[in-house]
Amino acid sequence: MAGPGFGGLPAWTWESAAPRRVGLGRGLAVCFMPMTLTASTCGAVSQKKPFDYSTLTKLDRQRVQMLAYQLFPDTKDTFDGPEFLRRLRAHPPMLEELTEVADWLAGTSGLEARDLPGAPLDWPLRLHGAYDVREILTGVGWLGATRRVPFQAGVLALTEEQVEFLFVTLDKREGFHSGITYHDYAISPERFHWQTQNSAGPKTMAGKRYLESRTNGWRFQLFVREAKGSPYVALGGGRA
Repeated sequence: MAGPGFGGLPAWTWESAAPRRVGLGRGLAVCFMPMTLTASTCGAVSQKKPFDYSTLTKLDRQRVQMLAYQLFPDTKDTFDGPEFLRRLRAHPPMLEELTEVADWLAGTSGLEARDLPGAPLDWPLRLHGAYDVREILTGVGWLGATRRVPFQAGVLALTEEQVEFLFVTLDKREGFHSGITYHDYAISPERFHWQTQNSAGPKTMAGKRYLESRTNGWRFQLFVREAKGSPYVALGGGRA
């Protein structure tokens, strides 16, 4: 532990399951295109010839949904993969640009294809991948073809999977209330200091998740960005 946190809980010293130095300034392509979307899947989506969506694996369908909601960001606009294909084919310029971006990503991305430690295997997220929060929530199924709502919280607990996401912004000078003084920072390539939210007292459900995390089955995934407007980098699972 590393000193007092909010709500009476201790601050966490995050111990990453897969340490590595990460540059948080990694930019994403057009519309924060998912870095995890494989070139083959992207190419299949962007083909002008008939394409059978049902041939895609569950993992690739999630990747397609991630891309769909990035290219069409209106939170009131819910639709599935086949509808996304229809929209793409109705707009040839978008198809062409999508194919070009896929080719560019395949040739320039140096991100090693490593699954997110401690995460379900059907989540299309990569360790040290850079994502918009909408991509993350769509990739894990919290947002989907029938559910699309705004999200601005700093944490998200997925009860069924017993996984909680911690979304951290290092530079809080812009876009945050002046009273927010969480002390979140990297200690080393392997350790990260994170403070609980003010509402997470030791007797609350959230507080118990943290304090009893070594025995209650809950796991935690850390996503960190430099500042508001920057993509989050997936730093992997950790423990208190």
